[in-house]
Amino acid sequence: MNTIKRSISVLTMLFVSAFSVQTQAQYIENGNSVAQANANFWISGLGRANNGLWVIKHGADLPITGIRITNPSGFKGVNFQLTDSSSAFQGFSTFLYNGTAWVERMRIAAQNGYVGIGSTTPTYKLDVNDTSSVRYTSENTSTGIPKGPSIQIANTASVDNTYAGIFLTTRNSNGFNNVSYIGSVCNSGVGTVAPEMVFGIRTTFTSYKEAMRITAGGAVGIGTTTVASEYKLAVAGTIGAKKVKVTALGWADFVFDPAYKLSSLNEIEQYIKANRHLEGVPSAAEVEAKGVDLGEMNKILLQKIEELTLHLIEEHKQNEEMKAQMKMMQAEIKTIKEDKK
Repeated sequence: MNTIKRSISVLTMLFVSAFSVQTQAQYIENGNSVAQANANFWISGLGRANNGLWVIKHGADLPITGIRITNPSGFKGVNFQLTDSSSAFQGFSTFLYNGTAWVERMRIAAQNGYVGIGSTTPTYKLDVNDTSSVRYTSENTSTGIPKGPSIQIANTASVDNTYAGIFLTTRNSNGFNNVSYIGSVCNSGVGTVAPEMVFGIRTTFTSYKEAMRITAGGAVGIGTTTVASEYKLAVAGTIGAKKVKVTALGWADFVFDPAYKLSSLNEIEQYIKANRHLEGVPSAAEVEAKGVDLGEMNKILLQKIEELTLHLIEEHKQNEEMKAQMKMMQAEIKTIKEDKK
């Protein structure tokens, strides 16, 4: 009886072994240079030119082929697979299991190599569709740049006036995209490494307008794309401010120095008749051609006020002297009249 049982066990093992070998022969190809037509899993042999691990799909039973890695419970996992060939953005996709469903997180489109993160239809080299921020973390060691994370967007076309930047888009309740941009425009010239930074906004559906520029020299232009070399801030428009502080070197208190030569009123009158403006004050033609230096102009105006103050003081002294003289004369006239009585 035991002999019969042992015989049955041996036959069972041989049957299972034969079935396993048959299964491997049908679905797993190992070591050959070409996989069989019905092979779903192919391990290329050692020593061959194209060693590797291949997952092969035959027939039209499923639209995708891939590799899935999960834990035994199946609550966590990742799936690497080819996308449906019927899709306009077919390629390679990465799915992650979020606990309830498999969600596509990244796709590489086959026809152009575009990468979509959070997007199944990438239309740019890197198309990120996400409400959170995107950051490339790197410890920057360049002189003058604060330490910490940074993002670099490069345009290596080696062409003058090329642009690299970012677009910032928001959408209003009516579905219209509001767009602004920040970018860097390269300057031409051998040894030139300083670009110009530009800030702009969308003005129509198809056009944009530059709003501000920081030049290679560190000057700022608002409403203008050109900043004269003598300016650090150029504004093409009106500036509104509650307070403006101008730092000036020197002030007009020298007028009160005893050694200061004050022009007489007659001299001032003659200068005005000849030049049609006060001495030391820019003429209308000069202001129109060169503008006004606020700090210097305030100094000039204060100088004229102080000079006028000195003239008023002098006139007051003369008036007081004349009053005293008139008082004496009135007293003398009174005395003469009384003597005649």
